[in-house]
Amino acid sequence: MQLTHKIALCPTPEQAVYFTCACGTGRCVWNWALAEWKWQDSWCDRFAYCGSQVRRHSD
Repeated sequence: MQLTHKIALCPTPEQAVYFTCACGTGRCVWNWALAEWKWQDSWCDRFAYCGSQVRRHSD
């Protein structure tokens, strides 16, 4: 069973520029989101939530 298929792209020069910009923007957003995720994950590791209070884990 085949679930995917390939489509060849033959972009014009203007389309090639657009594809390059779109991929660059997507990569920038991915890197930002990954950095944000890692920051929040490290922040949550340092603090424990207990109701409305934030208590620091003992190291």
